[in-house]
Amino acid sequence: MEQTKINHSPLITSIENFVEDTINRQRPWDDYWSELVDLLRELQDQYNSDLIYSPYNKAMIELMFELEQGLKAFQYIQNSTLKKLRFRDVKSRFQKFQRQHEREVQRFKEDELKNRCKAMRYTELLLEHYSKLAVIRVDLSYREGQRRFIDIVDFRQDIRKLLDRLQDGDRHFNDLQGYTYALEQGSQKGYHAHFLFFYDGSRVKFDRHIADCIIDTWKEITGEAGQGYNCNTKQNRKSYQERGNDALGSVSRGDHAKRANVLKIVRYFTAPDKTEQYLRVRDKNMQTFGHGKFNRPSRRATADTINRVMEERRLEGGRKRPTR
Repeated sequence: MEQTKINHSPLITSIENFVEDTINRQRPWDDYWSELVDLLRELQDQYNSDLIYSPYNKAMIELMFELEQGLKAFQYIQNSTLKKLRFRDVKSRFQKFQRQHEREVQRFKEDELKNRCKAMRYTELLLEHYSKLAVIRVDLSYREGQRRFIDIVDFRQDIRKLLDRLQDGDRHFNDLQGYTYALEQGSQKGYHAHFLFFYDGSRVKFDRHIADCIIDTWKEITGEAGQGYNCNTKQNRKSYQERGNDALGSVSRGDHAKRANVLKIVRYFTAPDKTEQYLRVRDKNMQTFGHGKFNRPSRRATADTINRVMEERRLEGGRKRPTR
């Protein structure tokens, strides 16, 4: 991967935090103006008109465009350029985007609830249809020294390549029966993905080895810039078991406690309160959540399984509905 300056996650997160701090304060803090000009200069280098930015990043982009007027081509914004601005002027500009930000956060929460319904239904279908599954979880990200070079477009392309491997049944994905994933952006970890894999439990015995193979595939796809966390290691499994929330490894259809733990992971992947983890910049038409397909003609009694799970979900919803 060529290491050039590109639109990386730390800048996007720093801008959002800066704008939010400006809106919530009455007066500037120490080094406010130098921090502002540093962010503006970096944004001048990194801005990509083909990407979709969060409202608070749009606020900074708008300010950048206004301050660039009158500057020569390729000239950086200087501290002297900001002298005509007062703190309250900057704050007022940023406040215009506050409602947009609130609407985006609310839309994220609503989308996550929709994703949760889809993921829960899909996972329940798999757990009900197969007598035994091997459940594997890996968290995929980039090495600390590489994160600043990772563009959202790079991240999307890397994930797309991995999904292509899953769908092709390549090598250690041969016994894969299903999967679900969520893409996120963290202040420390940068762009990262949570994956839950469902393998044929009668064929896969060494789940932690398969998890390692998946991580190796991610490293290969990313040119060794990637890294992964294997949740199926012996040490991690022991920790989950001691806390009573183990959902990994072999899961039988009749093991209702372990099946419930699997669904807890799915709910975590689609938690609407994880607003600090949503993608603040996206490529056009980028999906941040997805899962495999269940309804395949080759599967026995697929229609019966779907009808049974849907009926159980309907009855459960009826029991939880408050009386008037």
